[in-house]
Amino acid sequence: MNGFGDFANIDVDKVLREAQGQQARIQQMQERIAELVGRASDESGLVTATFTAAEGLADLEIKPRALAPGSQELAKTIKQVIQEASADLQAQMRAVMREVFPDHESALDKDAAIAKAQEAKDAFDRVMTDAMGELEQIRKRLGL
Repeated sequence: MNGFGDFANIDVDKVLREAQGQQARIQQMQERIAELVGRASDESGLVTATFTAAEGLADLEIKPRALAPGSQELAKTIKQVIQEASADLQAQMRAVMREVFPDHESALDKDAAIAKAQEAKDAFDRVMTDAMGELEQIRKRLGL
């Protein structure tokens, strides 16, 4: 070992380029998601909802004929249409994420993301342990 462990083998320029590329893709994804609109209507088209990432429920249209079945049925229909519009938006967002990050499908999986974060933490801990060991040896050699 050269005294720096895996840290000595890091290509800083490559890491910076990759980070900048990731940042650009994240910005692209955010811009595209901001434009998405989830939509849903009941079977009769009397209740329609739109959902956006920025506003949540952006619009709810209820035609007068939707009132005929009564308030309880209308409330149930409204709730269902809003949930469907939200689900539509979420599906569109996942599709954009897959487009922008096709090689990172596992990032959409919470357990895989946690496992990946743990791996990164473990690697960081190893590098820091090696670095601290080197610093301790330097300190001893200098008699500090």
